[in-house]
Amino acid sequence: ENLTFNDAVVYNKGGNYGETYTGIIIGRCWDGSHVNNCHITNSSVLGKDEVGGIVGRVYRRTIKTNTPDGQPQNLMERMAYVTYCTTDNNSVVKGEKMIGGIVGMNYGAIVGQCVNNADVFATTDIAGGIAGYSRSYTAKSDGYIIGCKSSADATITSDVYAGGIVGQVYQDTKHYYTRSWVVGCVSESKIVAAKPATMIGYSSNATVTACWAVKNGANVIANDAKYTYINNEASFQYDAATDATQDDINAMNAAIEAFNASPDNIS
Repeated sequence: ENLTFNDAVVYNKGGNYGETYTGIIIGRCWDGSHVNNCHITNSSVLGKDEVGGIVGRVYRRTIKTNTPDGQPQNLMERMAYVTYCTTDNNSVVKGEKMIGGIVGMNYGAIVGQCVNNADVFATTDIAGGIAGYSRSYTAKSDGYIIGCKSSADATITSDVYAGGIVGQVYQDTKHYYTRSWVVGCVSESKIVAAKPATMIGYSSNATVTACWAVKNGANVIANDAKYTYINNEASFQYDAATDATQDDINAMNAAIEAFNASPDNIS
């Protein structure tokens, strides 16, 4: 909490998990971990899979312990958070797959009120301005990205899928009652990929509400000539940030208020 890293260089050279789970603040956090108000400036991070400017992977999981008779017992899961964190426009996040400006992978946790200004590169697949990959976890654990922004300073690049907010969103089909949320987010970033999208590069049952993005053709570059770019991931899409009308803003605020009042808002 309340940390700023300046001129940091983090390189994951392998180990027990190979070159996975790499972040400037934490490689992997779970079990109710909270990363709050942390900032990255003039820095770079390089790994293989699940690389983030702040955290490599954040997730909620079942915490287990033993009872006095030695039998395993499941305890209540604790939510993990990454909130109010930023990267600056002199920073770079790079890896092969699931690369995000804030987190590489959000696994049933909450990433909220974060701003990415760093360039993000996935040399193989799946890059996002906020998260490379976001999904639900267990039967009672949705994944949330709430109130985040990837700015016009950032360029998000991938050989396959890239999105201004998330490279890929997935709802676990084994747990039909979970959802993966993207709420109240803004993307102004430049997206360069074989299959680019302003908000979500590839979506599997994502619930997107009260989001807006700049869809300027010069800002979204598809390197795969066969790919037809579709602007249907976000609630509102504009050629310029100034194109939003007061009616649009009122509608977005109403959608945010409805989400805040709903039982789905656990943040």
